[in-house]
Amino acid sequence: MLASKYEKEKEPLAQVKEKEALGLDYSNLDIDLVPQYLTPLEREIMISALSLVANISPKFFEKIIQYAYIFDAVENQILPLLKQKEHTPKNQHLTYLGAFVTDFGEYLKAKESDPQKAKELAYKIREKYFTADDKMSSEKKRLALVTQINNVLKNYIPYHIKINHTLVILEAKGLLQHNTIGKKTLWNVEPHFYQRWLERHRQLVEEKEQKIKEEPAGDIKTREKNAYSIMYEKYGYIVLEFFIIEYWNVLEIKPESLVIRYMNDIASLTTHVSL
Repeated sequence: MLASKYEKEKEPLAQVKEKEALGLDYSNLDIDLVPQYLTPLEREIMISALSLVANISPKFFEKIIQYAYIFDAVENQILPLLKQKEHTPKNQHLTYLGAFVTDFGEYLKAKESDPQKAKELAYKIREKYFTADDKMSSEKKRLALVTQINNVLKNYIPYHIKINHTLVILEAKGLLQHNTIGKKTLWNVEPHFYQRWLERHRQLVEEKEQKIKEEPAGDIKTREKNAYSIMYEKYGYIVLEFFIIEYWNVLEIKPESLVIRYMNDIASLTTHVSL
């Protein structure tokens, strides 16, 4: 059960002072500064958490973070290296990763030019690399990619230990909290912070809508693009992404958050429920 604001206020004074002494309690920090003070992984976890809010399993975070990092590693690290002959991988035994890189590269190309082929490749990738079969569970398939990519890119993808440790840090910062039911641990966005987040999200949406109305001329798409450009210039990507102000579709700029950038691919290529 989520703690009420009153229950939060009853938190032992010693514990509150300890958090403040460590500089960890972000719950009352200026709301726009919160995402800017977080590490990239902390932001990815919070963006993921804010999509569900309550009763989130640790496995949810592990899967969605690792999926996003897998896709980013292949698209923006491994594929560019393979285009340079001098960087042809020497680890020829990594056939599973090699096959995935080939298939994912073809999928990315098809997305730009052939939607039907992209759909067929998405099904192939989902079945081959992210769906359980008689040889491997879906968990083992994902972890095989994580391990092999980290062998090539020096621990590029966070393992579950780092993700779980980051969840604990975010709880210490007053942004998440956990409940334990028997042997099961579930995570929630801290209720007091979530109410502040909702209010700020509402304010930013209203500000964006007001700027669209104030645009002097042009059709709705032009006014909307101009409004988002002003918001982007004013707040930057970290704040807009944290509060889910979807500038990326309108401005045609890739979001920096990997979870946001690859959310459609996660939905299409894996058995994971989309955000």
